[in-house]
Amino acid sequence: MIKRLQMTGMVAVLLAAFAVSAEAGPITGTFAFKGHLLPVGGDGSVNGPGSLNPTTGIDFIDLLGIGGPTPGVDGTFQVTSGTGNFSSFVGALGTIKDFSFAQPAAFPMAPLSAFQVVGGVTFDLLTVTVTNQTPYWLSLQGTGIFHRAGFDDTWGSFALKTHWDDNSFEFSARDTIPEPASLLLIGAGLIIGGSLLRRRHLSTRSV
Repeated sequence: MIKRLQMTGMVAVLLAAFAVSAEAGPITGTFAFKGHLLPVGGDGSVNGPGSLNPTTGIDFIDLLGIGGPTPGVDGTFQVTSGTGNFSSFVGALGTIKDFSFAQPAAFPMAPLSAFQVVGGVTFDLLTVTVTNQTPYWLSLQGTGIFHRAGFDDTWGSFALKTHWDDNSFEFSARDTIPEPASLLLIGAGLIIGGSLLRRRHLSTRSV
């Protein structure tokens, strides 16, 4: 029997220390989402309960998780909450690409353009790192860039954790504020305005 994992998540970004143009403004806010996925091995087969250890990729599936595997087909998620520029996203459907995070790879690996798309916001996945992997736990961290027309390009990162026993799949933000050069997420799923980063960047250069 195929066990479908429920996916929930919070997405957040930290604006880069540079602007795309003088007219571009910062993105502010957060959004959370839910959906379903299947963990797969290097040959594309779905891994059963207690076998997250050999998992090398993720097959994101239909929103309700009632269908079978859809390898190579974008999965669907739904935004459950949003603030700031994302407040109008609640209830919106987005897409997310299947990907592999280790070899042997059944799906494309990072970098992936338009890895996640919702409400006119696109996230390009650049890197993925395994931080913990056991038969029942899988934790990943990744970095990438968010794009939205009329706003600065936005560097960010995500943390992903799934556990077979409680059918959970979570995204969360980094819990530390990095130096501007690292261009990573801050914690709690908050987006920091670009002006703050620019001031920190200029201060660093003046030392």
